[in-house]
Amino acid sequence: MDRWLTVLGLFFAAVAGGAAVLASVAALKTLRLQADGLDAARETVRLAEEARKEAEASRLSFAAAEERSRLYRVGDLVESIFLATSRDDRYVDDRPSNPHWWAERNRLRHNLEGLRPALSACQAVVEAVDWKQANSRSPAAREEVTLRLHTLDGS
Repeated sequence: MDRWLTVLGLFFAAVAGGAAVLASVAALKTLRLQADGLDAARETVRLAEEARKEAEASRLSFAAAEERSRLYRVGDLVESIFLATSRDDRYVDDRPSNPHWWAERNRLRHNLEGLRPALSACQAVVEAVDWKQANSRSPAAREEVTLRLHTLDGS
């Protein structure tokens, strides 16, 4: 019977040794999976950072395009005011008989929202009290818009 106990003890020792080997292999696989997971997490963070940078660049590009478009509208309105105050030679009590420039001035006021700190000459056209002031202030406003467009284009 001692022999059987010895054989049985050896058998269980071998089984326990095999289980230890299997546990070691499982632990190594777990470590490898954790390392792979860590690498995947790092890659995810890197990709998220790249996406954030691309989104920021896209937002800035869109903002510049929107500002450029608004500046073109402002420039068109300033030119329209200049032409409206220049072409009408029929005046009644020192006012144009067709005060077309008033409506353009109001549109200019609305289009200057958000741009006003950078476009003081255009704001001066909005604040003109008569056609003469609007006409005399328009060239400086045109130049201001042109300079701002050149600044946006980097030239």
